[in-house]
Amino acid sequence: MKRTAEKLKYLEKRNVYFIDSWYSNNLLKELEGNIAEILAYPVFKKLEKCVIDISKIKENKGLISDKTRLVLASRARIFGTDGIRGVVSIAPDKKGRNPIQRFSQNSEFTPELLETTVFSFCELLLLNGTLKKKDRVLAGDDGRDFYPGKPFLSAVLTGIKKAGLTAVYAGVVPTPALPLYMTKANIKAAVDLTASHNPSNQNGVKFFVNGFKVLPEGFCGDYSITAFLYKNLARKIPAEGKYVNAAAGVKKLFIESTLKNIPHKAALKKLALLFDPANGAGVYYGKEILKKLGVKAKYINDKPTGKNINQGGGVALLEGVEAYNYKKGSKINSYPAVVKKMITGNNNFALVLDGDADRVYLLLKNKAAEEIAVIGGDKISYFLAKYIMRERKPVNPVFINTVESDIMTNFAVEKDLGIKTRIVCVGDKWVVRGIKKNETLVVGAEESGHGIIPVTVAGKKVYTGNGLFVGLLYLSYLLKNKVSFGELCRPFEEGVKKTYYTYLVDKKLFQRGSNVFNTDKRLIKSEFKKLAKKYCFKGKIEEKIFADDPDMLNMSVSLKGSVVGMIFARNSGTETKTSVNIRCKAEYREIFSDLALKIAAYHSRVLKDRRNPDTEKEKVILSLLEKVKGFKELKAKTKMDEVPLKALLYGMSKEYILLKEKILSL
Repeated sequence: MKRTAEKLKYLEKRNVYFIDSWYSNNLLKELEGNIAEILAYPVFKKLEKCVIDISKIKENKGLISDKTRLVLASRARIFGTDGIRGVVSIAPDKKGRNPIQRFSQNSEFTPELLETTVFSFCELLLLNGTLKKKDRVLAGDDGRDFYPGKPFLSAVLTGIKKAGLTAVYAGVVPTPALPLYMTKANIKAAVDLTASHNPSNQNGVKFFVNGFKVLPEGFCGDYSITAFLYKNLARKIPAEGKYVNAAAGVKKLFIESTLKNIPHKAALKKLALLFDPANGAGVYYGKEILKKLGVKAKYINDKPTGKNINQGGGVALLEGVEAYNYKKGSKINSYPAVVKKMITGNNNFALVLDGDADRVYLLLKNKAAEEIAVIGGDKISYFLAKYIMRERKPVNPVFINTVESDIMTNFAVEKDLGIKTRIVCVGDKWVVRGIKKNETLVVGAEESGHGIIPVTVAGKKVYTGNGLFVGLLYLSYLLKNKVSFGELCRPFEEGVKKTYYTYLVDKKLFQRGSNVFNTDKRLIKSEFKKLAKKYCFKGKIEEKIFADDPDMLNMSVSLKGSVVGMIFARNSGTETKTSVNIRCKAEYREIFSDLALKIAAYHSRVLKDRRNPDTEKEKVILSLLEKVKGFKELKAKTKMDEVPLKALLYGMSKEYILLKEKILSL
């Protein structure tokens, strides 16, 4: 046992720590006998800057034979798909837990956790030589920190200054403005305080190095920052760095860059646009850009208070919807506010952002059909690729999207536009990292609304999801080329794209090697065999493992050597939810839908987090839905605050499809 303790002490010097489990997060100074043997594995000779979850070692030991892979698969990280996000909490913990325990057990995002994480990020960059003392670190936020004294923004700035660096405040700013200004001002690191499309009861943080979001691996990746978070949790360090406000310069550059890169500006002057910035960071930037372009714009969800970010509007409310019908008898009351204003107003187009303005959806009004069409990421990206190829004629072009996209998008891009395509993991950072040497990215895209069109700043290419720019670029091509409504709504032959969510989950229950993961895999294979026989389908099913997201279960189906569909399940990196997704050619809808429904039903039974207080609240709400007449009555009966209740209802509307209209009508 003494020798084990010595080994652990030696590893601690290399910032390798051991915890009993991600849930309890107790740092271990000793390992029990049958687990201590892992310290003899060769991987520990070079391993550094990570946290090893012993409970995952135990779970995976019989499933993963390769010792190196076993250890690497058992590393803990606090990051999700896009930084860290959680439910905001500023009150002291009644149970005496540290900030990491509060986050891992209840997804509580505290100023203390944030400050230490930001400091750890900066410390790693100093150790690596990317930064030196007194260097500048850019910091921005999306405006949701509504608490007196702005404790979360203060935590970001203090974390930077504690590292002896200069905190350069960009103001309330769209996320894409940060990499633009970093490139122009030669600032090597940035921190963005945002929870993107999530409601205001949640907050989070994104990190950038040299204009790119950080990845899981690397000297300043997710695992390294997580390790330094443990190392620095109890440290008391004075904030000796300086503070500089650069909000005016950041805004000026963003507006200039957007205007410079939009062609056919004159066409936009004919536009009568409804603009929905989701009460977020895009409000004032967007209004000024529209004014300079001469766009006749009306606004909705444009009075941010912090509390109302993404509330009643924004991209997230439109996801998964093809169109909103407003024929007589339609339940318009359940529609998002921006859709209702489109129906009653004179605007034929709407540009809709999310809270930090890095995502965009478009709405088009079809008066003849009495419907509002939703134009999501796949349709936007195909349309832009078509007209960029036509006007710019890039050399060695590539189109990159993620597994969440309609698989028919890639078929159409290759066949119709002659562009090579590539599919990567979920997250716009993987889209950017998917570009290979000598390739020209035409469009990088996610169905969720991230659109990446490279722009040049100070002679360098900047790759970032920019909702305002992408939306206006789309509209400029649309108006210049007088594109028909049919082409906009159906630019290519669409496939099936369906997602089934389970909210309020314990995400640790679904990961590679877990019982649920393995059961999913067995169920999909056995059910596919039955369904293939039923529908006389001769396709083959096999798992495709994505190295960058190994905990995603992706089962691809091929026919005559060509992929015709896939079913995949994954934890969200930004919310406490797990999704089951199908993407396939239209003729195989029944096979994949039947598969997904069975897996989703199983998830709803086994993945709910019984420790999460919201799980019990959800049951109460479900019991009250048919009894209450409106939101005020529901709020009174549940005794919940407005923002958390609306956040809970939003998730329920996505999970309980049959109750969606009733929930949204509240």
